[in-house]
Amino acid sequence: MPPHPSHRLSAWLVPTDPDRRCPVGLADGLAVLSTARGARVGQEWVPGGWAAARLDRPPQPHLYGNKQGGFQVQCPGCHGALVREVTRALTRWRRGEGRALRCPACGLDTVIERLDYRPPAAPANFAIELRDLHGLTLTSAGRARFTDLLGGDFQVIGSRG
Repeated sequence: MPPHPSHRLSAWLVPTDPDRRCPVGLADGLAVLSTARGARVGQEWVPGGWAAARLDRPPQPHLYGNKQGGFQVQCPGCHGALVREVTRALTRWRRGEGRALRCPACGLDTVIERLDYRPPAAPANFAIELRDLHGLTLTSAGRARFTDLLGGDFQVIGSRG
């Protein structure tokens, strides 16, 4: 049975470069942001703050998304469906063979991070999860703080799981 949407909104903060490795000290830096147990924290970075934050470091590269059991993915050239090709490309990436794929409809060569995912999704080696948010918008101070923690640019992927 597929998961059911939750009333709680969470966010994945995912590096825009899928090859980026987790910066040394990220777990400690994140722990400092979440020291107030039982209270909402981070309100200066995310309006309304969050209830919990954690570092996700899966053993293999991961496609971060909404946790609702599916997505659509389209070729940036012809907008053809590429779910099977993405699944194969993720498997190859996990084996260390790169993230490239070819659209069977138009022949466009691309990589999984440049595809159009609906709902939004992003491939990465690690991410920060902020749980129980009021929205997915970060303040400018929050964007700067998380850019520093993550070691570069990132995107925000909403989740209801």
